[in-house]
Amino acid sequence: MAKQPNWKVPAFLSAGLFLIGTFAYWLEFSYKPTEEEKKEASSKVFQLKDRAVRKVDLIYQNKVYELECKEKEKKKSKAGIKTSWDLTKPFKIKADGSNVSSLLTAFNKTNSRETIDLATDTPEKRKSLLSQYGLGEDQRKDKGSRRAIVTTTDDEVTTVYFGAKHPVGGKIFAVREVNGKLFDETVFLVPEYFAKHASKELTYWRDKTLFEFEKASVSEIELKNQNGLFKMVRTDGAWSIKKNGKTYKGDIENIDNLISSLTYIRAKEFVSDKKTNGKAKSKLSGMKNRVW
Repeated sequence: MAKQPNWKVPAFLSAGLFLIGTFAYWLEFSYKPTEEEKKEASSKVFQLKDRAVRKVDLIYQNKVYELECKEKEKKKSKAGIKTSWDLTKPFKIKADGSNVSSLLTAFNKTNSRETIDLATDTPEKRKSLLSQYGLGEDQRKDKGSRRAIVTTTDDEVTTVYFGAKHPVGGKIFAVREVNGKLFDETVFLVPEYFAKHASKELTYWRDKTLFEFEKASVSEIELKNQNGLFKMVRTDGAWSIKKNGKTYKGDIENIDNLISSLTYIRAKEFVSDKKTNGKAKSKLSGMKNRVW
């Protein structure tokens, strides 16, 4: 009588190979990417991925600039998405949404390629090293210390303090604080341009748009230049020009180009915030070209 084959051993081997293959697949396509994502996230000074930002405070050289996302846009105020912002300090005025969006993108994308681990140092040694890096307690509390504070819509407040410049490589020492808790066991070395991005002057954060209107909504333009004062009126899609009691047919293409040009005009600097004061009037005196 023929001996019956024993299928138990091949079955166990097959099951073992299946389990090994499954583990290898999980390690390669699930566990490994997750660990890499965690490592990448830990190298970012600000943790803003998929998070909406409510407010940004920039403080340096005793200057305080507070940027706040407008109420209806708060849920959209993520890095890389242009939204509407107000500058609320040192006074309230519309902010440059593109520049704020660029700041958040830089905060979200910039990684610290190098860190200094102080976890094994004694509290005294850690305190001493932080002072050497320009990040000591007294240095952080100084009103003029350079720092950026980001508040998300879920009210998490992350403060990044920028300390002294590293002697080599154009980097700056930085440390992070979340909801009042200082994570002093890790010191980041961030690119110098990263800190400079958060150290722009007031003009950079202010909205510099001179004309705010929808191109299609424009029905009348008054223009004063070296040729005098004349009015352009749109009726049923066609433009006419009125000057000195006479009416002329307008060039649709050139007038549309003028309107487009007006929407792209941006201020370079701000002479005054009140057009009625003496300095503003002196700058405006003698102006010959005007658009209404």
